[in-house]
Amino acid sequence: MNQIERLKSPLLELGEGPLWDGRREQLYWLEILSGQLWVFAPADRTSRLVFEAGMSVGGAVMTGEGKILLAGERALILLDPDNGFAATKLPHDFLREGERFNDGAVDPQGRLLAGTLEPGLSDGRLLRISSGRGTSGIQAQTLLEGVRVSNGMFFSQDNGDLFHTDSFRRTITRYAYRRDEAGGGPLEASAVFYRGLESDGFPDGLAVDLSGHVFVACWGAGRVIELDQAGRIVRIIETTVSQPSSVVFGGSGLRELYITSAWQGLPEPVPGESESGALFRLPVSVEGLRESEVGCDLVDAFRGL
Repeated sequence: MNQIERLKSPLLELGEGPLWDGRREQLYWLEILSGQLWVFAPADRTSRLVFEAGMSVGGAVMTGEGKILLAGERALILLDPDNGFAATKLPHDFLREGERFNDGAVDPQGRLLAGTLEPGLSDGRLLRISSGRGTSGIQAQTLLEGVRVSNGMFFSQDNGDLFHTDSFRRTITRYAYRRDEAGGGPLEASAVFYRGLESDGFPDGLAVDLSGHVFVACWGAGRVIELDQAGRIVRIIETTVSQPSSVVFGGSGLRELYITSAWQGLPEPVPGESESGALFRLPVSVEGLRESEVGCDLVDAFRGL
C-alpha cells in the first residue's frame, strides 16, 4: 500500500516547487501564480504562509548560507528564514513579454538553472543564471530554446549529464553538460531518457534517490512514477488528485517523499477531488539525493543592495 498522507496544508491553485531545508527540518513550497511561499513544519504538523513576492515565482532553491533564492518574473529574491524571511530583491530583465519561470535547479558549480514557459507553450527556454558583468551583477545564458514547458531537472551522479523535462513533449532528455562559461552555446549530445504516453499524463517535477531512481510527478494522470537508471517505469504510485505537480525528498534521512498538487484548470467542484492543491507525504525505503545549493558568487550579487 502506498501510505500517502494528506498533510495539513492549503489548497493551492498551482502548488509547486517543493524545497527541503535540512538545516531547519522543514519544507517550503510555492503557489507559483501569486508568488506565495509556504512552509510545512513536520515537528508540529502545521503549515503557514511566510512570504508573498507580488509576482509569479517559478522556482526555489537553497543557498550555501542557508537562505532561499526565488526565481521571480521580475527579480531574483533572496530570503533569510532566520530573520523573519526578510527579502532582498535583485531586478532582472531576463524574461520576454508573457514569459515566466517554471521550475529550477542548481548546477555543480552553484549556478541557478531556471526553465521558462510562454503563453504559446512553444518557445520556452532553459537559462543558466550566474554572477556577471551586467548592471545588476548577474547574467543569463540560454542553454535550450524551443522548449514547450520546461520542468524538472537533475544531474547524473558524476555531474557530467543534465536530465531535463519538457512536459508537453512528455519527455525527459539527457544532455552532456558544458560547465565552463567560455564554452557557451546549447547543451550537447542529447538522448531521450524517458518518453511517456498520453495515458501517463505530463511529466512534471522530479527528484532522485541514492540508487539513481527518478521519481516523477505526472500531471493529469494522478500518479508519481519511479524510473530506474535506464528510464523504465518500475513503480506507479497512485495519488488522490489528478494533478500532482512535483516531488522532493525530505524528513529524517531524506526518507520521505513530499508531493505537491494543483487545482489549476479543473472544473469546480471537482468530483472526487476535494484534496486538489494539497501537500502529501509518502515514506520511502531509499534515501533521497541531496540537492546542490547556490554558490557564494551568485549570492554576492545581493550584497550591498
